[in-house]
Amino acid sequence: MLKLVEGARQIANGDETFAALGSGFPFLRGAFDVWRVALPPSAAAAFVAEAKPARWYADWAGGLIWAGVNDLDLHPVAARHGGHASLLLGSGTFPPFAPPDAARFALTRSVKAAFDPLGLFNPGRMYEGI
Repeated sequence: MLKLVEGARQIANGDETFAALGSGFPFLRGAFDVWRVALPPSAAAAFVAEAKPARWYADWAGGLIWAGVNDLDLHPVAARHGGHASLLLGSGTFPPFAPPDAARFALTRSVKAAFDPLGLFNPGRMYEGI
């Protein structure tokens, strides 16, 4: 049985709950941006205290958090706590992935060009111009 944390209470759930989390289903009742945040488990409590998500779920002993927030870019918040965030469902206000530095952008561009030389697969999905 997998463990799931909803807000401040821990509940036990099965695989169906985690499959639903991946699609953002538990957040559909609210008007949230849904983020998937990976960070060191020891930073989970501080991350949640800073981000103050309206709804959140945790797995991997706090190393993976799904957070529902409004009008907050979680990229810099996750980075401050040693992690990274990906926007799963959102209003379009924030980019799905954190803007890369110049070296990471160049590396990503070269890897994408090697695997997708015609630029057919999800152009611009991760970063503008790739």
